[in-house]
Amino acid sequence: LSVAIASSDVFATGDATVTVIKSGAGSSQPVMFAIYLSIDLPANDLIFEPFTRELYASETGTSTKCPNCLVPICTIDGTLDNPFVIGSGPNRLALSENGEDIYVGLDGKSVVRCFFVTKRILDLKFTLSVGPIASNPIQAQDIKVIPGTSRSVVIARREGIGNNIGASVYDDSTKRTAELDRSTQVAPNAIVFTDSSHLYANSNFARMTVGPSGLTLLDALNPTLGLPPLPLVSDGALIYSANGKIVNPQSETIVGSFTNPDNPPNNQNTFPITPAYSVVVDAGTDRAFFITNYNDGTTSSTSVLVFSRHLINSQGA
Repeated sequence: LSVAIASSDVFATGDATVTVIKSGAGSSQPVMFAIYLSIDLPANDLIFEPFTRELYASETGTSTKCPNCLVPICTIDGTLDNPFVIGSGPNRLALSENGEDIYVGLDGKSVVRCFFVTKRILDLKFTLSVGPIASNPIQAQDIKVIPGTSRSVVIARREGIGNNIGASVYDDSTKRTAELDRSTQVAPNAIVFTDSSHLYANSNFARMTVGPSGLTLLDALNPTLGLPPLPLVSDGALIYSANGKIVNPQSETIVGSFTNPDNPPNNQNTFPITPAYSVVVDAGTDRAFFITNYNDGTTSSTSVLVFSRHLINSQGA
């Protein structure tokens, strides 16, 4: 069965359904899929700011459009708003809950800058110093704003490529004293909050608390979960990983796994999806969104996969 869909039917982003109607036999259950725009922009990271309803992208220094910039993107038609020169090598992004502050890791300067969204100006500056391994500049591997705050963040740090060295809490660019480093056997490259006091890392699935003095390691007892590097996200109860695994952080168990039936490795539908570059969980629509890139050495394709949080099959791509 095939059908031609007019471009006017998929002109605007949003949800659409397809139903098959056969004379005398009734109609099928509707199948839902997402309509999205493709934007030619070499972004290192991407976040959605829900109050202005804009996307923000960190642009590489080699970009021919907006090098070393933070770029607002209209979610209605995909047009680019005026970019902001942010500094050398913008990479990881994090947004405060109130939508006022965007934190940007600048790999070329070993700093994290805060962009004040409503005034469209640069604000705080966090200096990450040099690393303990070879005295190389430190970069922000992951950044998370502490829930309920806009000026306190946790930064997972790395020295060079692949040398994750720990995590620290910063308040208005001042670092709290208690931090994690390699001596604790926890040097995460992906972190996620489930609430304002509890933080989790992919490194041995470490569980931490956040207090006035900084980070306290509770345990790091489950390296068997197999959580990949970035990104990790949470809906406040469960943690969703880049390879589709869903983890209950209290029991430290995998409670589900999304799969991509359209492109499963080794033709196995039970195999997790290709690790995603970006993961978003939306409780309002009860969906999880993954942006993935599949490359088998011959062909490469980027897909947006949309899942119901209670089903394991993709609803659209």
